[in-house]
Amino acid sequence: MLTDRPTLVFYRALLVLQLVWALVTVSLIAGKSPITIFSGQSDFWLSLLLLFVPAFGAYAIDRSRANQAQRWRFDERGKRLHYRHTIYIRSALLEAGNLTVLMIALLSRRWEIFALVLPGLMLYWYFRPRAQELEERYR
Repeated sequence: MLTDRPTLVFYRALLVLQLVWALVTVSLIAGKSPITIFSGQSDFWLSLLLLFVPAFGAYAIDRSRANQAQRWRFDERGKRLHYRHTIYIRSALLEAGNLTVLMIALLSRRWEIFALVLPGLMLYWYFRPRAQELEERYR
């Protein structure tokens, strides 16, 4: 059972848009001096918090929906729809964290905050839709 096309298109579109926004951010902060938004060092820690809180939320929701998949009985269409909605929720949460960090990096013009986007993109890639995951959840 393979993941369906709309799910993959959605996931990949969000990934490409994050990468495009990261390139825009790089082009806008290159060669400019940093600005303090909140209170200097707290910019980094706030960005870190705003990246990982949605990531933990995505993980918790993903686990909850995986447990639902084991408890409930679905037909083929129901399995795909439930999994698709799980992908939508966790992708949106992870993208929200990444875009928030990119915005803070853009506003503060600080490269160390921009560097937090890399772990965010790795988390986003880790939570990609996989046919194996779909099969395991809906046995």
